[in-house]
Amino acid sequence: MPSPEDVPMEDGTNDENQPEQQQQLKVALTRQELVALIDQIDRTPMVVGETWCLVSQKWWTALNKAVRDGYVEDVPAIDNTPISDCVNGFFYLKQHMGEGIDYTPVPAPIFEKLSKMFQLEDDRRDYITRKVVMKNGEKVLEVYPRVIHVTLARSRDVKGDVILQPDDTMETLSQRVRTELALAPNENIRIYVSSGNSQELIDTSAPLDSYFDTVQKVIVDTEVEGEWFFRAANAPRSLFGPQNSSTEGDSELEEEEVDEQEEEEENEADVDLDDCKNLTNARAKIGTTLSTIKRNVLWPLCALWFHVHDFWFYFCQMWPEEVRSTVAFFFGWWILRPPSGTSARLGFL
Repeated sequence: MPSPEDVPMEDGTNDENQPEQQQQLKVALTRQELVALIDQIDRTPMVVGETWCLVSQKWWTALNKAVRDGYVEDVPAIDNTPISDCVNGFFYLKQHMGEGIDYTPVPAPIFEKLSKMFQLEDDRRDYITRKVVMKNGEKVLEVYPRVIHVTLARSRDVKGDVILQPDDTMETLSQRVRTELALAPNENIRIYVSSGNSQELIDTSAPLDSYFDTVQKVIVDTEVEGEWFFRAANAPRSLFGPQNSSTEGDSELEEEEVDEQEEEEENEADVDLDDCKNLTNARAKIGTTLSTIKRNVLWPLCALWFHVHDFWFYFCQMWPEEVRSTVAFFFGWWILRPPSGTSARLGFL
């Protein structure tokens, strides 16, 4: 959420003659003057550094309706309640507000004229100013300034807020962070972007926009007697490489750890490959053994059975019919059946 500085907290001064003056201004105001004022808003170009004011879309719609219908005296006082929140006495612009849906930006000089014509319902709440900045080569109104909440890693009680400027770089941000946390200008620091329970080490060679959005929490680590608060295994690892020259030693240590990890992974891969080769060899040996058993044991047994069967059939043919009938009665006729030709087909005869 933007810091309290985003919406001024100046106490409004109520003039005893304001209602009477407001009524006189409304009577003096003409529809043509309002039409010209609204047209001037559409023709006003954005200039970097200039100030614009935000008015709620609800009030802006009421203004345009009054101008369209001709009832200028029905325009209420400027009221930004729909786009404002109040927390602990501070007014904030609500998050995720959209231009043309929730609010309309108005150049500061024109807003001053409107506020004199219609008054403000609450000076602290309804006077919302924003600056025009250059972003990605375009002039835009920075509705939600980028606010960084900074705190020390060694002492979370030391904290502050830094509002990023359009021309800020990683170098200027580092200096502003040092100033905000009352650190020495030449003190070595590391900046971590905090997201939930994880922290990411900032790469100072990366663009500022790579890390910071509207509101961001930042943890600043300092070097004390050559040691960092975040170190070794508990130090968050950067996603973009080393931060700066002051961390070269630790970067080399991280590179060594990475090399060791890669070597372990390669060894594990070699072990897995050896296991696969051993499994393949075992399967090949089993296949060879089965083929040997089939060739040297099963086929000879089959051949012997066919020979015995054929011999038995021809031997039975020499028996008298009475003997054959008696054998068939006790053992079944299948025992006297002729060979089926299987042995001949397999080449055993």
